[in-house]
Amino acid sequence: MQSEVFEEDELTSGFLKFDEDSDSDFNFEALDMTHYISNDLIAVAASEECLFIATRRNKLIRKRVSFENKFCELSFPYRAMSELVGMYPDLIGNHCIFIMKEGDHCYLSLESDKIVILTKILNLPITSIAYPSTTTSTSTGDILLGCKDGTIYLYRIDITRSNEVQELTLKKVFQVPRGNAIYGLVYETYECLDKTITLIVIFTNETCYQLTGSLPFGNYFIKYDQQKVVIPKGKLKVNEVKFCYQYFGNGLFELRHFVWKTDEGAYYGDFRIKDDVKSSVLIKDLLLEKYKSRSITDQKIPNAVAVTNYNLYFLYSNNLAVVSKISKEIEYSINFKTNEYMNGIIHDPCGKSMWITSEKGINRLIIANEHKNLWRQKLYSGNFEEALRLCTNSNTMYFKHVAGLYGDYKFSEGKFVEAAALYVISNRNFEEIILKYLTVNENEGLRSTV
Repeated sequence: MQSEVFEEDELTSGFLKFDEDSDSDFNFEALDMTHYISNDLIAVAASEECLFIATRRNKLIRKRVSFENKFCELSFPYRAMSELVGMYPDLIGNHCIFIMKEGDHCYLSLESDKIVILTKILNLPITSIAYPSTTTSTSTGDILLGCKDGTIYLYRIDITRSNEVQELTLKKVFQVPRGNAIYGLVYETYECLDKTITLIVIFTNETCYQLTGSLPFGNYFIKYDQQKVVIPKGKLKVNEVKFCYQYFGNGLFELRHFVWKTDEGAYYGDFRIKDDVKSSVLIKDLLLEKYKSRSITDQKIPNAVAVTNYNLYFLYSNNLAVVSKISKEIEYSINFKTNEYMNGIIHDPCGKSMWITSEKGINRLIIANEHKNLWRQKLYSGNFEEALRLCTNSNTMYFKHVAGLYGDYKFSEGKFVEAAALYVISNRNFEEIILKYLTVNENEGLRSTV
């Protein structure tokens, strides 16, 4: 087992800026990895602490986020030389499980440079993994493993004081009806009145299941309280699920959003926030066809998708379109080089950036201030009150403009007194307001303006 750590100079590492538009909410950069990869990048995964980069040469490059120019190149064990098909770090980066095509799955902890084979899950056809929102450096906590045959296992890894890997649990806890492969799996625990409730969401190539119940997991799956099912039209050939967490610092995350790419469109929705005990998951339907025109190809379905608090990200071979979940309009778009086929997009769980990949390299889309124009999106969707509130707290330069538009809306609804109160704090001309009320012979509202 060999590992090599090296510091790179400014010519061979770090970020190369493509665009320096200070007015944009997004800044696109390229991570120069030519020293390590040459047209053989196969997978990238991101966590709070680490960026994991796998190549076809069975090499793993781990970049510590807190060290700008520090990379560690690791080798997989000789007994685990089959093709890597997935990397699953926890949100912090304390742990990462590597799923191999032939079942010789591996593991790496944050404090170690040694990748080891996991013997308890040897040959399991794993297709998805769900960690708890918070882990420690010495334990993964309870993990759920979703498999190709629709089976879900309970699993756990602990690290001893001597830095040895211990696989403590492997227990079958659920079987998805009809044995469909599990492509997405997540769970979150909520304090709800006098008890603790856990929400589990399972995505297959036919169905999205929502299960709620109480721990422990073994009993949970046998006697769950409810099972809400969303069924797309027919069996799906295209299947990709991405999640978004709210980051509170110090390793604290809360599950918030998801997007589910299918061959008929993208389903996306919001998970309930922890202090809301009345709701679970809301799923909305958004067809991808609307956005293909922004790609320079005729792709109907993007290569990859991602989601944040406010936007959906659709990655095509030569184009990225960032679409507002509120206005349904494209907020940002960028075209890539025609000879570079973009194939993956990974959301930094801390919410600061998107990692965009091709076989040739890695690019980073820095999200500087994604919510800056949220007031405008609320305005487009007709939520004037929320738009005005957002302009009160920030974007104060637009407050009077929004107040005037809100006043117009109230006026059109016949709520003349409420409209007058908004016109008074707007940037509307006084004579214009007076004429508006005289036209409809509305004296009460007119008196409110003077």
